[in-house]
Parts: sequence; structure tokens; C-alpha cells
Amino acid sequence: MDEPNYVLRANEAVLLPVREPSAVRRTLKIGAGLITGIILAGSFVFQDNLVFALSWPSRILLVLLVAAGFFCTEKMEWTPSLMELRFYDDCLTLCLPERHYGRKKVRREINKMKYAQITKCAYKRQSMRIHFYGAGDSAWYRCGNGLALSEPVKVRHWDRGMLYFSTRLEPDIDFVKEIEDHSPLRVIIEEE
Repeated sequence: MDEPNYVLRANEAVLLPVREPSAVRRTLKIGAGLITGIILAGSFVFQDNLVFALSWPSRILLVLLVAAGFFCTEKMEWTPSLMELRFYDDCLTLCLPERHYGRKKVRREINKMKYAQITKCAYKRQSMRIHFYGAGDSAWYRCGNGLALSEPVKVRHWDRGMLYFSTRLEPDIDFVKEIEDHSPLRVIIEEE
């Protein structure tokens, strides 16, 4: 691809857990899922509601176990993740060199959308996100130790989709002005 006309580098805000879940929480969630799955599968196989076959104390314990398993969530925090929005003559690319999808799951992404195929560009004021709607292409690369593989692990094209990034950690950058100044796109500001 040619050299971009302009590159906007910023830190995207990514919501990540503060720390990895403890062994107790993992065990609790897996146990709650297994017990619920076994009871549902048994109810289906035997065509009888096994939940009602349980005693009252067992039902209460089951409800508490499921509630603890599903509502025992980790504290989350906004974490910076480098992003580049590259503007070309006919398209833009959203490059995420190390996009975190968890503390251990990281991948490199290159997303491309032609201006003619972008049906709408919006800034969501409440969630502080920029959304690009339309058709485009994505390439995902596996990352490890700060290095990305040269061959993508997944390449996909979509006809109706969306790209977005969070502007929460970059209050000094006027993303709406930057997009409008360096592309033919007009950004709609939405209150949600």
C-alpha cells in the first residue's frame, strides 16, 4: 500500500481486568456451569424438570452457586492500547499493533475501509467512541512477546459491519475534526 496522507496515532481505551481471575473464581464459574449443564442435560434426556425434583435447600444452594458463578466478576479498568488511523486518498485503515482482548490474548489488526463504502461515521458522545459503518476488510495477526507473525491468521471481508475505537484516554485530540480534515467523511455526533 502507498504511503498514507496522514497518520493519527493515539491510545485507544480498552477495558481489561485488573488482574487474572483467581483459581477460586475460575473453579466457581466452571463448577456452576457444569452443574447447571448437567441438570439441564438431564432434564432434557429424562424429559422431567430435575430442578423441581431437588429439595428446597438444594434449589437454594443451586441458585446461589449459579449467581456466585455468573456475578462474581473481576474489577475492570481502562487500559491504553496504541492505535493508528491512516488516511489515504480513497480509504482509511485502522491499525491496532497490539490489541488486547484480555490480559493474555493479544493480536495485531489491520482494518481497511474505502470512503465510498462507509455509509456512516458517528461519534458516540456518552461512550466516547468513533464508529465507521459500511464494508471493509480485516487481517488479524497473532502476537507474542511484542512480535507479530508476518502471515495473518484470519482475513475477512464484510459487506455490512462496523469498526470502532474508544477515545476515552485521549481528551486532548479532537477526533471529529481530525477525521473531517483528512478525509471526505462527515462525522455525526450522537448522544446515544
